[in-house]
Amino acid sequence: MNEMVPGIQPSKSAGGSIAFEVDDVDREAERLRKEGVRILLEPFSTPVCRMVVVADTEGNGVTLHQVTDL
Repeated sequence: MNEMVPGIQPSKSAGGSIAFEVDDVDREAERLRKEGVRILLEPFSTPVCRMVVVADTEGNGVTLHQVTDL
């Protein structure tokens, strides 16, 4: 399996996933951190977007992503 980000692979046991597009991933991550939201995966970049994974109130991962200008 190819990895988009070294060392990060999807989990077969994680269940479904959801992602929301935002204007500024880093700003949203910082805003949520200040609100006490747990960051599961710090902001990082891929060839197509910048993203962060945060925990919802039940501990599920929610991805926020910002499309990279091409």
